Amino acid sequence: MIRRNLAVTLVAILAVTLGLDTGFARGPRDEAAHAAQIRSQIGAMRPGTLIEVRLFSREKIRGRLGESDAVSLVLQPQDPATAGRRVQFNEVKSVKWVASRGNRTAAWIIVGVVATAVIIGVAILLKERSNE
Repeated sequence: MIRRNLAVTLVAILAVTLGLDTGFARGPRDEAAHAAQIRSQIGAMRPGTLIEVRLFSREKIRGRLGESDAVSLVLQPQDPATAGRRVQFNEVKSVKWVASRGNRTAAWIIVGVVATAVIIGVAILLKERSNE
């Protein structure tokens, strides 16, 4: 009896989740609205901004934002030897601004130099005091 009730419950859960998956499928109106939303996000960004684009095909592309028009955008790859890639707005699932790591590295180098100077200064000061 318990086995039968468990089987019926699992079949009901499976049927409901499959129904929800097809119930939330995007239609043509949703695609147009989503493309317009992506277009407005891209329009708010400056050309040259480092971005990550996720496509509906589950592919992730990182690069600098190039030119964009009414239906697509161009991503300039981080490797200058590679040509830019044109991506249609209706292929894009999401767009995310990516922080550049160059400034962060420079900041850590500066912090390291300052910390080293402070340590050397304290060592010299302690050496001078111990000689007195």
